[in-house]
Amino acid sequence: MSRLRVALVGFGPWGRNIFSAVQKSVPELHLLAVCTRQPLSAEDARALADVGVEHSIDWLSMADSERMEGMLVAAGGRANGQMLEHCLRRGLDCFVEKPAIIDPRQQERVLHEWTRHMLRPAVLVDYVHLFHPLWTVLRKNCPAASIAGVVTQSGGPGPFREESALWDWGSHDVAMAADVLGLADWWGVRPQHYRGLSAAEKREACTRGGQCGSAWTFELEVARPHEDVGRAVRVSVSNLDAAKHRSFEVRLRDGQVWKYDGEHLFSGSPQTIEMIEMIGPGPSLQPLTRALKSFAQKALGQPLDEPSHARLFGLDLPDLVTRVLADVERRVERRA
Repeated sequence: MSRLRVALVGFGPWGRNIFSAVQKSVPELHLLAVCTRQPLSAEDARALADVGVEHSIDWLSMADSERMEGMLVAAGGRANGQMLEHCLRRGLDCFVEKPAIIDPRQQERVLHEWTRHMLRPAVLVDYVHLFHPLWTVLRKNCPAASIAGVVTQSGGPGPFREESALWDWGSHDVAMAADVLGLADWWGVRPQHYRGLSAAEKREACTRGGQCGSAWTFELEVARPHEDVGRAVRVSVSNLDAAKHRSFEVRLRDGQVWKYDGEHLFSGSPQTIEMIEMIGPGPSLQPLTRALKSFAQKALGQPLDEPSHARLFGLDLPDLVTRVLADVERRVERRA
């Protein structure tokens, strides 16, 4: 079996999830090293040693090693974009956790490297919900032309990071809205597709434990060329909520509603919506496993087990997510 030689950068909670998924279910990836400056626990050090994975504190030298063919990036925040940019400069395949890019200036440099390499390295941003089997069912039942609008709410008690909840939770929501509407609805001549924001609000507060976070609500309009009436996308995200939750609701022109909550799929009229499908715990169906498997197959030039995942490779979607979220930040800051 052909295997792609990779290093994993970042060994926080999501980095550990990636490590576990690769070892259990993605034999196409040959993990050579884990790069983290944080000290490893005895348990983590033993887990790496048991499978012959090296521990390094220097991701840059690992990325520049002749042994390396790709990188799995879960460093978090702005570091993700820095590492993505370096991978593109080196021509390395890159699987990167969201948010892929936060800084608009870095965004331009990343796009330059992407086009300079003629779009060749396999680049996949892990908007993990887009790889869920139930998301595939939702997309099949909600053709872009039939959608009247999207309403999405998500949040939880944290996480509290340097970047706000807008970039943490909002990256998923905007990517999901863009995907279900079809990139053609957003991409191209921006005044015709992404018509901008009709509202953007931010609320800040601190928890009893002293952690300070934010809640964001914004609404934007997208439209196909020559459409007089666009589709509204309303997004609410927060890291101040008491419990983790997600509700992604697609409203169709015929009055039907489809809703996805990360584990279940619902459908019906607004008054009679009911669960129609849920997903079991099988490891081969886990969204992260599916994403990593598709990344490995694309990088190795193999046919994808999930051909529909081909639409998610490249920088069109992360570029759009950055543009929208940066617009939200600018609008709120101008009003402050």
